[in-house]
Amino acid sequence: MAQAEDGTIYVGAQGELGYLAPDALGQLQYCSLRDSIPLEFRDFTDVVRAHATNAGIYFQTLDRLFLWSNGRMRVWKSEDSFHISFAVGEHLYIRQPGAGLMQLAGDSLRVTPDGEKFSETRIYAMLPFTENKILIGTRELGLFLYDGFTAVPFPTEVDGFLLENQLYHGAALANGAYALATLRGGVVIIDHAGRFQQVVDKSVGLQDNNVWFVAADQQQGLWLALNNGLARAETPAPLSRFDERSGLRGIVESTLRHSGKLYVATHQGVFYLQPAAPNAGAAAAMPPVFLPVRGIADQCWALLSVGDVLLVGTRAGVYQIENTRASMLRPSSGHSYALQRSKRDTTLIYVGLENGLAVLRFNPREKKWLDAGTIAGVAVEVRDLGESANGVLWLGTRAEGYVRVDMSNGFSPNPAVEILDARYGLPAEPRWVTIVSLAGSQVFVTNRGLFRFDERAHRFFPDSTFGAAYADSSRSTGEAAVDRANNLWMQSGSGANQQIGRAVRQRDGTYVWQYAPFARLSNFNVWDFFLEGKDTESGAEVAWFGGPEGLVRYDLAEPKKYEAEFSTLIRSVTTANGDSIIFGGTASNKGRAARSPLAYANNALRFEFSATSYDGEAANQFQYFLEGFDKGWSAWTKETKKDYTNISEGTYLFHVRAKNVYNHESAEARYAFQILPPWYRTWWAYLFYIGALASLVYGGIKQRTRQLEQRSRKLEATVQERTAELAQQKNNIELLSQIGKDLTASLDFDVIFYKLYESINQLADATIFGVGLYHAENHQIEYRLAIEKGKRFAPYFRDMEDKNQFPVWCIENRKPVFINDVRREYAQYIGAYEEPKLLLEDGTLSETPSSLIYLPLLAQERVLGVLTVQSYRQNAYTTDHLRLLQNLAAYTAIALDNANAYRQLHTTLEHLKTTQQQLIVQEKLASLGALTAGIAHEIKNPLNFVNNFAALSIELAQELREEIEARKAKSAGQEDFADLEEILAMLVQNAEKINHHGKRADSIVKSMMEHSRGSTGERVRAHINELVEEA
Repeated sequence: MAQAEDGTIYVGAQGELGYLAPDALGQLQYCSLRDSIPLEFRDFTDVVRAHATNAGIYFQTLDRLFLWSNGRMRVWKSEDSFHISFAVGEHLYIRQPGAGLMQLAGDSLRVTPDGEKFSETRIYAMLPFTENKILIGTRELGLFLYDGFTAVPFPTEVDGFLLENQLYHGAALANGAYALATLRGGVVIIDHAGRFQQVVDKSVGLQDNNVWFVAADQQQGLWLALNNGLARAETPAPLSRFDERSGLRGIVESTLRHSGKLYVATHQGVFYLQPAAPNAGAAAAMPPVFLPVRGIADQCWALLSVGDVLLVGTRAGVYQIENTRASMLRPSSGHSYALQRSKRDTTLIYVGLENGLAVLRFNPREKKWLDAGTIAGVAVEVRDLGESANGVLWLGTRAEGYVRVDMSNGFSPNPAVEILDARYGLPAEPRWVTIVSLAGSQVFVTNRGLFRFDERAHRFFPDSTFGAAYADSSRSTGEAAVDRANNLWMQSGSGANQQIGRAVRQRDGTYVWQYAPFARLSNFNVWDFFLEGKDTESGAEVAWFGGPEGLVRYDLAEPKKYEAEFSTLIRSVTTANGDSIIFGGTASNKGRAARSPLAYANNALRFEFSATSYDGEAANQFQYFLEGFDKGWSAWTKETKKDYTNISEGTYLFHVRAKNVYNHESAEARYAFQILPPWYRTWWAYLFYIGALASLVYGGIKQRTRQLEQRSRKLEATVQERTAELAQQKNNIELLSQIGKDLTASLDFDVIFYKLYESINQLADATIFGVGLYHAENHQIEYRLAIEKGKRFAPYFRDMEDKNQFPVWCIENRKPVFINDVRREYAQYIGAYEEPKLLLEDGTLSETPSSLIYLPLLAQERVLGVLTVQSYRQNAYTTDHLRLLQNLAAYTAIALDNANAYRQLHTTLEHLKTTQQQLIVQEKLASLGALTAGIAHEIKNPLNFVNNFAALSIELAQELREEIEARKAKSAGQEDFADLEEILAMLVQNAEKINHHGKRADSIVKSMMEHSRGSTGERVRAHINELVEEA
């Protein structure tokens, strides 16, 4: 592939060549140029190279060279074959086996001066070296420099590596270095002088060491075409990382360079860096690796370089390291966390312990460091050490704040010791405090900001030197360090806001924070900074960051343009459901695209976008704005799409921009479009509306005339209807009057109810009819007559305690219930509705009505009952029906009241007659009663004996049955008791009958005696024993 200056991408394939161009929707489509090739040259195979130059686009096959320029295809055919072609500047070079390196000059290919040197030597890279020189990479003879006349060897530190791993491609980098791709060893990078810099292979995360093509982008990224996909390496880059893949194991606590060698203390020991070997040959491809220091495997905390000796504080004490081997110097029962050489007395080294402070003193005679004991009064965990110019020793603790040890009058094993915490201006719970020296004074770093100590006030105060955010306790601070230029390096914040920064000192003494170089390390926790002025390897300023995730090296001398421009691309515009593509992604990136009218049906759109910033691409954020729809820019988001719905007709411009991991913003990408109005809001629709309105006006006049005529006719019809209604009302009144007469003329409830049922069907739909009598004393409604579709219900009652009944509400409130849709309107009267299924006279069950009316039957403030009519139809009744039925209910109440009065009068008369008859009978029976009492008394005594002995016989028979059962059990079936059991059963039966008839006779005697008394008797005291004996 090759990209022309206008952005067009040209493509060569097997027997095919052409270019990619957007279609009407902006989607890239392949356009073949094969038809532009003369017929006799179309039988080519693979296109192996494509180059874009000012002269046109070159396509190289194995035996032909094509040039597409100004709409015309030119062809050069090799007599034998071509190897590989290269475009350097505006010159095209191509190697032909057997001939050498050739250059296209005019219309012919000619062997370049000294080009025959490569007749049998394969060339795989030709890269610009200087203005007049080209770097040539060969497979067999290494690298050459070619000035157009002579090709001379260019020896490098990677010649053996290239010979061993087979060079295949190369690219010139922005910093003057070269990336050389191989088929076996990945990519090796050399500087402009041929010195080895780095190798990118599987050992650093590459998926495959077989690299076919290499290209650099604007952000110093290196794109690699592998045997199994694409990869991007950020190299050369200021940041490089070391972890277990580099041999560095454990959490990094301290980093230090001693005697030119870099040492790292971790929780698994001390390691030293063995850099990549700068010797020629295959060894140059070996990446830097960390190796363990022998003799130490404890948890290590701090490193201190003292002359030729390197000291390390560990869990077991202080070790001394010489080259790559360690030996114990001062053992301890707890951790040795910190090491600090005194600035006032360089023969002293302070050791921060797990529970105190120890001292090492240098013995000049023995030329070694000896244990000098501990400092009295210090019994805290000392994590950090610092010494001020006046000799005060500051100890940073884990949780107690700072400890001030006064050595201003010289070293003393019993100095003044003071613990300074929140009482002296520090924040509450100042965990993991440290001390750094900046411009001759101490900066105290806490988890809630930076502080300085005022000796006169003997108190800590927030330090705003580096910004208010680090002095007002609003931002947490972590590990910090100061370099030789008095720049402060520090990690601050937490979670998503965590960042590493460098406060760079300005000439006026102020500080400016730099965060961009370390934006890639937002998730890296720094537990140690090591800042060195000169790196012995590259002669550059270098910073090392250590922590739980390993070790990071930051090379300040490696150029990195953090504000490199990148583009935001609108990749597609589709309907929101994804059914239709509106824009395919090509053309909008050159500015405002042509407006694409969209039908109103497509007023829900999805915009998808991306950014061409590939450093930490997961951190890219986007901001969008639909001009004409949104009020302003959206908040930054990592979403790469935006949906808009219900977009009104009009012209719109979609804006989108990106912000990369370095917080640098791209230029906007824009897409303009137009939403057409719906058909009913188009100009021709409005024209139609005007015509329709005119027609309506004309038609309205005609219609008005017809309406007046119709109104006249309608008035006549209305008069007729009103007349008919008045006649109907007159008939209803007459009918109602007649019904009232019929009802009040009867004094029998059942006759009244049946007449009411027959009459009510003439006034309203009474598919279901019922009349209930209210019994206040029983709290019940008795339905004497209830009929559904001509079939009568069995008489039934409704309990007044159940409030979820329409008749109960009607009686209690003495108001009608009027409903035309029971399911919707029942809640106006009752809380829940469930119509019981009652049995009709033909055995079927009743159905549920849709419309109903309940009316109370009232007579002189008394509730006599309730009347109801019901229909299966919704909206079966009107207010006229209600008024008629209310009048009918009044007549019914009068009739019931009359019938009830008559019934009461009739009952009274019947009672008088019964009383008179009872008096006559009583006189007749008085004389008979006296005779009966005597006879009954004489019969009762012997009758008692009969009853008692009958009952006793039954009990004796039961005992005899039990005895027989016992004997049967003993005989085990040998004796037959069947006859006895049969006789016994007959005796029991006879005794029960005697007892039964005896009791019956006794009952008759008692009745005769009670009848003969003629009075209810009086209660008198009696002796029970005498009564029993008498009985």
